[in-house]
Amino acid sequence: MNIEELTYPTEFSPEVKSATDELYKGISKIIPEVEWPFHAPLVHEINKLKKEKNMLFLRTTIRH
Repeated sequence: MNIEELTYPTEFSPEVKSATDELYKGISKIIPEVEWPFHAPLVHEINKLKKEKNMLFLRTTIRH
């Protein structure tokens, strides 16, 4: 198995902005605009991996 070094993407580049603009419109009531540049690079990287490696990411929500 080839393990690649993972780093947290932090650059809110024009590419990231344009790739995540439509997504942000859908969640803008949840995530304030001032916080989006922090989250968008990671969202963009996850979406790229999903396409490149045909991956599926599962999320869970635990409520107490």
